[in-house]
Order: sequence, then structure tokens, then C-alpha cells
Amino acid sequence: MRAQAAARQPSIDPDWLREQAGTLQRSNGDIGAELGISHETVRRHRERLGIPARPTGSAGHAVQTRRHPDLPADIRQAVEGKRHGWQRLRRFQQLATHPSVNAAAHALGLHYQNLFLQIDQLESGIDGDGCLIIRTNSRYRGMQLTPRGQRLLDHLAEPLVQQILDRYAPVEVR
Repeated sequence: MRAQAAARQPSIDPDWLREQAGTLQRSNGDIGAELGISHETVRRHRERLGIPARPTGSAGHAVQTRRHPDLPADIRQAVEGKRHGWQRLRRFQQLATHPSVNAAAHALGLHYQNLFLQIDQLESGIDGDGCLIIRTNSRYRGMQLTPRGQRLLDHLAEPLVQQILDRYAPVEVR
């Protein structure tokens, strides 16, 4: 029985796993997603190879602690040192494809106040005049992006940014 279980174990190069998990501090879930296996399988391989686990709590979140010097300043400010920064950027990108915040919230399966909260948190995480959308009192007037919001949206469309965004905040299919 144990031989059958061992035969089903995926083969992971120990040196590669040491680099990814130890040096690059990637999470078990991140590595598992790349390899098409569960985070628990990655954890067992790390344990068997003596690769220490990452710190618990926010200190262990590689997405939060990772630095991105090659990215535009607004993107860096939105994600570096912040939990869920990439998810907020994804929400902003999704919001911009809809005529209003209400329409975007409905399409995303969120209450509009939750979407506003995420956008507010994104705006507060960006230095300077962080307004990304023009807020109106009329629920029938279409939403507009500020010049800064349009620049952020343009940055999100850059290939390198899009690749990282897809990695840390994949589009949820509803």
C-alpha cells in the first residue's frame, strides 16, 4: 500500500524546491499551483527535504513582503507591504470595464459598498492625490476614471504587470 502511494507522488527536483521555497520564499500554494499539485503535497516534500516552513502571520506572506523595483510607482505603492494589494488592483481593473460601480459590483457578485471600500483602500495606499474614479451623487451618471486612474489602468495592461497580476490575483470565473 505504501509503495503505491509513493509511486503516485509527483517528482519534484529537490534543488529547485530549495530555491523556490527557501531562497525565493514562495508559498506552498504558489509552488503547488505552478506544478499542478496541492499545497499539502508541497508541504510534505519540504518537510521530507528539511526545508523550513515560512513564518506564520503576515511575515510569511511572500506577496506582501516581495519588492518589485521594475514596476511603476503606483503599482508598487499599492502592493508592497500590503495584504491583498494585487486583489484590489484586479478589482479596479474589473471595475473600469463597467459603466458604473453598481454594474461592476453586480457583475462581480459584490455589494457596491464592498467594492467602494476596496477602491478606497487602493486609493489610500497610493501616495499623493490617490483618487482613481470620479464619484458622483447621481446613480444614473456613468463612472469616469480620473487621469491617475487611467494611468493606473494603462500600467495594469503592461505585459509584466499583467503577468504578476494574473499570478497573484487570477480572474475569478463566476
